[in-house]
Amino acid sequence: SYWNDARTWIAGYNVTDVNETLLDIDIHVENARDFLAENLQEPWNEQDAFDIDTENPEVVSVTPATVMITDAEVGINTFSLTIDFDEDMLTDGSADPFIEFPNEIPTNTILFNHGIWSDADSYVAYYDVADVDETIPDVDVRITLANDDPAGNTQVQYNEADVFDIDTENPEVTDVTPAPALIT
Repeated sequence: SYWNDARTWIAGYNVTDVNETLLDIDIHVENARDFLAENLQEPWNEQDAFDIDTENPEVVSVTPATVMITDAEVGINTFSLTIDFDEDMLTDGSADPFIEFPNEIPTNTILFNHGIWSDADSYVAYYDVADVDETIPDVDVRITLANDDPAGNTQVQYNEADVFDIDTENPEVTDVTPAPALIT
């Protein structure tokens, strides 16, 4: 903190990120004296002067459009994941969440097409689905890098196991046994 000029005192503070939000902080100033006559100032108050937001947003849920991707979902934008956050997010496209699959590799079957914010705290990622004849059970999802608005705090990494399954593998006939063996 320091005097910027004869009439301006600049108060500086160290802010520690303790993952909290404080709204409508008031300012109260008193006991300052002028330089020449040392007259005491009138107390000054400003209500709701500023906010502090160091709280990192968190994912509340990840909801697949279907829990089992099958041949019926093959096409453009036919599968989606809806990600809900616990607070309003930056929805201008500059800080969309990064969605990955940390354990399984479903990217032969699903390919990210585009994502949109359906409201201030819900992001929908749309995927194209291809039939590559594969079965992948229990696909895990990881969400990172989304930022909240207006503070720009980066979300806490979110992991969820077993969000959806993939089964586009068609059954095959492996053996035929007639009964009876001879038909007459």
